[in-house]
Amino acid sequence: MNYGDELVKIRRFLRDPVGSIWSDAYIKHIYNDIQQDFQHKTSLLMDVAVQRVPGVYEFSYQHDWEFVYIDETQVYQCLLQHDGNAITSRWEVQQIAGIDGDVGDYGAHFTQPWEAYMTTAGDVIKMRFARNFNSMRFIAYNEQTLFSLSQKEVQNDPAYVNHTGLPYGYYPYDQVDNSYVLYPRPSAGFSDELDSVNGGVFFATDDTEDATTGVIATRSGSFDPDDGLPVDMIDTANNVFMVYEASPVDMSVNADESEFPDFMLKYIRFGVIARAYGGNNDGKIKTLSDYWGGKYLLGISVVKKYMQKKRQDRDYRLTTKGVKPFKNVRHARLPAAYPVSNP
Repeated sequence: MNYGDELVKIRRFLRDPVGSIWSDAYIKHIYNDIQQDFQHKTSLLMDVAVQRVPGVYEFSYQHDWEFVYIDETQVYQCLLQHDGNAITSRWEVQQIAGIDGDVGDYGAHFTQPWEAYMTTAGDVIKMRFARNFNSMRFIAYNEQTLFSLSQKEVQNDPAYVNHTGLPYGYYPYDQVDNSYVLYPRPSAGFSDELDSVNGGVFFATDDTEDATTGVIATRSGSFDPDDGLPVDMIDTANNVFMVYEASPVDMSVNADESEFPDFMLKYIRFGVIARAYGGNNDGKIKTLSDYWGGKYLLGISVVKKYMQKKRQDRDYRLTTKGVKPFKNVRHARLPAAYPVSNP
């Protein structure tokens, strides 16, 4: 069910089919806001992503102002930024600030993350969270769980920038561009499926990773005829695997589809109607706002109960890896004393 269908239903309950009181833009704004509120209170939407290490980007830029002129979707901000300048070495900051003495650098600076694996890196290697990332549930590198760290904790290591090894944690680098850093930096080399001799970072045949798939790499033709849906080909070896709570995508046109299941859209509809009736305009009716607001809160409590109960119904069973499960099947049998023999 797309947003256009939802808009028709909302206007029917608002008794404003032609938009005499509430404009389409106003209702759309409320709808997107209620979606975020519903997800925040229920944590219903979750997603899975696998990110390549190092990440693959279409374009690199240096200054913040350059970002608005870039058409590519997978971009990487390289080098260091200080006082509106892009610098390639730490001593340049001293020259800008007028500080005497030279400071040592950690290593070479780079414009693409894969370059850091060719030498001793002078910067940390940033990774980006998924576009719809909200909060982390689980993250692992090379099938090993990663712990959440802070940048202050990591900086207790004087060589944290170029410290290499098996990562055991990650920390947010910058909340503004939604990026994080693995610590320590993975020391394993990388190769691709096409040209492992030259060590280039490419995709395998028919791989896609663009604006439509985000950070998840899929392979065309990965279709399961039994399930009837596309299947992502996910490889967790030497990659970052994460499970996270997702933020719903805002509705922009009537053809947009909501990420919530159809049977839960009515609760979002209740919240929109309550917010509309509570607005400071000619359509304000407090009693109706309270009525629909109560139905919205009831829907939130129902979804919370649904999220709790669906985990309680699972049947967990411990088995040995690689051993087929053994099931003891009992068949009907005659009693041991049968047949009865007369003396």
